[in-house]
Amino acid sequence: MGRFNLRHYCGSTRSYCAEESGAKRRSHRWLGLWNYCLGSGNCRNSRLRCVCRSSIRCLKLALKVGFHVLGTFIPYYGLCIAIGIVCAFLASYFLCKKNMLDTNDLIIICAYLVAFGFLGAKILYIIVSLDTIDFKTVFQSPKTFSIFINSGFVFYGGVIGGCLALIFIKKVHHIQVTDYIPCIVPGLCIAHSFGRLGCSLAGCCYGKITSGIFYFLYTHSIAAPNNVKLFPVQGIESASVFLLGIICGILVLRKSKIKVEYLYIFVYATLRFILEFFRGDKERGFIFIFSTSQIISLLLIFAASLFLLQKRSLIESK
Repeated sequence: MGRFNLRHYCGSTRSYCAEESGAKRRSHRWLGLWNYCLGSGNCRNSRLRCVCRSSIRCLKLALKVGFHVLGTFIPYYGLCIAIGIVCAFLASYFLCKKNMLDTNDLIIICAYLVAFGFLGAKILYIIVSLDTIDFKTVFQSPKTFSIFINSGFVFYGGVIGGCLALIFIKKVHHIQVTDYIPCIVPGLCIAHSFGRLGCSLAGCCYGKITSGIFYFLYTHSIAAPNNVKLFPVQGIESASVFLLGIICGILVLRKSKIKVEYLYIFVYATLRFILEFFRGDKERGFIFIFSTSQIISLLLIFAASLFLLQKRSLIESK
């Protein structure tokens, strides 16, 4: 990645620019999103303009944070996502085998979940970042479009997309998805945990400045503030969700009467609602004092509670 002393916002466009250790400032090939950044900090139009005002945040930056293997660049975030998906599938496959479920149907379900999940995560990212995205530049070239498509996601959008995928699978493939959901939830937790681990390594979705004994300290991040103690919000979420996945997996193996899908919704939604108060990145969408994720968390808790109450009333009426 090279050695850079500091990062600064690029004028009114709020795109990150790199400043070299010397007085000379020139373009760098981070994502290929900008060329000349002058002393005033204003991005000048050139062959490749900034794709969007928030595009250099979070996951776009994560694409350039990684390591090389045999000359091939491996981004931490992408690697963690890939490992998470593989581990999630293996965990779900194991649980399906233990519960005597058709693994061929599981493969179909997982394929749809990945596709709908990424699509939903992308759409929600566009919605919450709509006022900061320069669509004219996004479609300026195949390279800028590729960068935009391959980065910038919101987890809850993936959850919504996954729910729609389950409805689609049941309607089109006539698979009883409700039988598979308990086996999929632990895998979802594992994939989510690895995704947040990728966030931790990349420095995106970072926490607020803290003086506590537990913190992340970045020195060469182009997403999070460097040389500042930050609350480890990504690490806490990653560890918590992984532990939740282990608990859900044990409950499924023991054939517990506890519905792990509701356990996941209540625990994670509550955790996410609380952790959002400790987030330091501002460009994630807000409705009044609550972030988009907090609003979705409250809606999920309300919807799950309402569904359980209705289900209980139906059982009692019989």
